[in-house]
This record gives sequence, C-alpha cells and structure tokens, in this order.
Amino acid sequence: METHPEIVSRGLMSDNGQELIAGARLVIMKTVEESNAEEKSDWGVIRKIRVDLKRYISKQTSKRPLILPVDSRSLARALGWISPVKVG
Repeated sequence: METHPEIVSRGLMSDNGQELIAGARLVIMKTVEESNAEEKSDWGVIRKIRVDLKRYISKQTSKRPLILPVDSRSLARALGWISPVKVG
C-alpha cells in the first residue's frame, strides 16, 4: 500500500469518530496484508475490504453502513488522468 487509506464518512460519526476511523484504517491495512497476490491484482481485495469494513463498523456502531471502496489509481486510469501501465 503506497499511502494510508483515505476514509470519508457521511452521517455515521459519533463521539468516538476518530477512534472508529483509526480502527477502520487498521482493518483495511490488515485485509490488504493478508490478501494473496491474485486478490491484490484484481478486485478481490476490494471485495474483502468491503466485507471486513462492514463487519467492523457494524460491530462498533450497531449500524449497517454503505461502504464504497475506491481504488484511486484505477479510477484515475479509467478517467484518463494517468496513462495505463505498459507491460512488456
């Protein structure tokens, strides 16, 4: 992972909001570290992040959050902001 994950929240935060965000970052980093190479090369790790984050936030807040993971590098490539990676 190149940088720490950026987390944006809308309407979910409570008194322990910063603790929840810090814990969510740890969940994301742990999920990525535990993923195999195949999962990291496709959307498999994104699915795992979504499931793990939803489980963590639901357990901490007793709410069912909407989780929208975004890989900013893939998004930037798709929008033409950066050139695709050349192989070979």
